[in-house]
Amino acid sequence: MAEFPKKARVVIVGLGGIVGASIAHHLIERGWDDIVGIDKSGI
Repeated sequence: MAEFPKKARVVIVGLGGIVGASIAHHLIERGWDDIVGIDKSGI
């Protein structure tokens, strides 16, 4: 498992679902790069 960052601009809970993945995708397309996504399978 990757080390969890101390801070992030956005934290998306439930990244494994379609909504969380879509939010991450659209933020990245708009130039956001300080995003952390977590999902229950990775906790």
